Amino acid sequence: MAFLTFIYAALLLNLTGSSISKITGQNGHEDDPPSSSIAPATIPTVDPPLKTNYTVILSYSGPAVLDSMITFQARLYDRFGHYEQSKKFHYTWSNTANQSYEETWGDYQSSLYKVFPSDMIERGQYLVTVSVTGVGKHMLAFASLPFILTESLNGQLSLNQSLPYQRNASVFATGEKLQLKLNLSDKFDRLLSHEYFWYIDGEFKDYSTVPSYNMSLSKPGNHTVEVTVFVTFLDDFGVRNRTIPYEHSNSKSCSAVSMFDKCGSYVHHVHAKDPLSIVRIDGGTSVGVNSFITLNISCLGSSPTGVCWNVTKLNRKKLNETYSCVPKTFNSTNCFHRINVKPEEKGWHDVQLSVYNDVSYLNGHYFIFAYNPDKHSSPMLTVPIVFSILVCIIVIIGGVYLWKMKKKPFIEVADFEFHPSIARNESYISLSVVLSRMKKYFKKSGRTLSVQSCDPQIPSNRPDADSSETSRLIYETL
Repeated sequence: MAFLTFIYAALLLNLTGSSISKITGQNGHEDDPPSSSIAPATIPTVDPPLKTNYTVILSYSGPAVLDSMITFQARLYDRFGHYEQSKKFHYTWSNTANQSYEETWGDYQSSLYKVFPSDMIERGQYLVTVSVTGVGKHMLAFASLPFILTESLNGQLSLNQSLPYQRNASVFATGEKLQLKLNLSDKFDRLLSHEYFWYIDGEFKDYSTVPSYNMSLSKPGNHTVEVTVFVTFLDDFGVRNRTIPYEHSNSKSCSAVSMFDKCGSYVHHVHAKDPLSIVRIDGGTSVGVNSFITLNISCLGSSPTGVCWNVTKLNRKKLNETYSCVPKTFNSTNCFHRINVKPEEKGWHDVQLSVYNDVSYLNGHYFIFAYNPDKHSSPMLTVPIVFSILVCIIVIIGGVYLWKMKKKPFIEVADFEFHPSIARNESYISLSVVLSRMKKYFKKSGRTLSVQSCDPQIPSNRPDADSSETSRLIYETL
């Protein structure tokens, strides 16, 4: 029976060997099979003559570089879809890469580990087939599966950025730490030495011996992040099997793979945007209850942006700093928004706003007062009116004062003694000069009369003949 199983496996190889061909390029590797060019392998449809109600599911560990270890796994199910575990089964493996034939034993599953050497097998797509027989050596089920062998290392370059908000996983923020990590999927059964070279937009940034690197994007726009890894096999003592020329150690191209054992290059295209840094809110401060007030929101950062808000009664003891929301739409191309807010109760209100772009968000507060439009005792209206009236009164009083000052005559003060012979129409005597002279006249006249009344030699009823002397004195005084 074992001979018949071998003949059946050979028949499967003959049926499928003609459908396998070499292909090139995959996942950014210049020499690996691209998924778009992989032609579906022809799966054999020969039904075993003694097939029972069993199904075998075949899988493998994924594309593998030549000289690395690849794992094939077969799982056996009964007709109810349950694992078959109670019996031992015989698994026969064959493949079209090296035309090999292996046998394994297991219950409901069995695995096969293979290494395809690069000096004997070329890269390309091949087919693996497994057949399962029971204790009575009756064939129960079989399955076939295409697998890929590559010349370049297989892996994935992942990028991560710790942001409070990230709308799209492929859009990153400028000025923030960007973590790069290369995960190689190829497994080797020998010691290796890894060397990594990191690039941004084709410019070399750094060299490392670990598969991770931290960098930042300095400006918004499209960028290309790339890493090239070179792998060298080591001997049992951890020593290189060859000497690597220094001039090739910083080459990002796998064309220098002859200097190494394995090589791989991985590219990731990303888009960077500036996070929000400034948000400004402008608008009125008072509005009637159940009326709308318009607020203008402007920000500094990359577009598109979105805004959401919530209106609550103001808590004077503690502001709600934990409020957050996510806008439903991002449609602003100039980082400007105009929203209408309607308070439904009288008093102070807190408008809690959140402004977002693709890589960040900022929260803000804006306070408005809602008054009853049917009453005029609102403090928000009374205070401005009172101050306006006071200002008007001050302006009116100041204007009247200035007007009177302009109308007041200019008084020139001078203290000159004019000769009596000067004619009145040829001189100008100011009001102050006249008042001064009249004051002097009354003082001198009073002093003269007082002296005369106290002199005993001069009677109080002096004849009229002496009146001429008094007139002369008055004239001289003037």
